[in-house]
Amino acid sequence: MDALQDIFLSLSSLSHLELMLGLLITATVIVALEDWRLGLWALLAQYVLVSLLLVRVMPPQVALVKVIVGGLVCAILYLTARRMHWGREAAIKKGYDEAPPLPVLRDVFTMNLAFRLFVALLAAMVTYALGTRYPFIEQPQGVSQACYWLVAMGLLTTMLTTDPFRVGLGLLTFEAGFEVLFATLEKSLSVAALLGVVNLLIALAIAYVTTAQLAVLTEEER
Repeated sequence: MDALQDIFLSLSSLSHLELMLGLLITATVIVALEDWRLGLWALLAQYVLVSLLLVRVMPPQVALVKVIVGGLVCAILYLTARRMHWGREAAIKKGYDEAPPLPVLRDVFTMNLAFRLFVALLAAMVTYALGTRYPFIEQPQGVSQACYWLVAMGLLTTMLTTDPFRVGLGLLTFEAGFEVLFATLEKSLSVAALLGVVNLLIALAIAYVTTAQLAVLTEEER
């Protein structure tokens, strides 16, 4: 635990520009790419970056709780994705008997990668302008912009897909933005722990819905 805290404190020296760039990349990966593996890695990195950003508005020990919670959330989602063979693509290619071809879960709006990246870029410009003109707090820099950005990309992800796993990633991204906002108002460890429980409950709900939906689709195909 002490080693983890030392690493966390050393990373907290990153500038707000570097943190914002990292959040820009991770949220864009979640909303633009369909690969479950990349989305899960982006979510884990997002948890770390948000925690480093929260160091600017709360004690490091409290911000570190989010890293631990993020690790647990990603572990739950990883086990779920492994059980589902990462959306069944790999299992289908290898010809596993337990993974027959499934109907494709199409997104609400059919959009190619270029269009998704364009939407993410447009959202980045809008949220940066909102965070700059209507900040929640005057200092430190980057907190308001990060809140607007994560909330916007979380909502965008949930609206543009019917895949329960990707919807879950969007919900967790939205919740991360909410935590950034709430951290400017309440900095206690008990509240951080309560928000951590909310994250874990969302992860368990994602695991249940993903497993249930793909199990139903498999049964229908059989």
